[in-house]
Amino acid sequence: MRCRGTVPKFMAQPPLLLKGELSLSDSTDDYAPVEQAIRLALE
Repeated sequence: MRCRGTVPKFMAQPPLLLKGELSLSDSTDDYAPVEQAIRLALE
């Protein structure tokens, strides 16, 4: 299928808010996948 429109269209999800403060701990090397991604992005 080919896009033939002249105006871009945008779709967005509602924001995903945290239930509490985000805390990255240094106590273990067994991080959850999301925590690993955040740590990698902050390096």
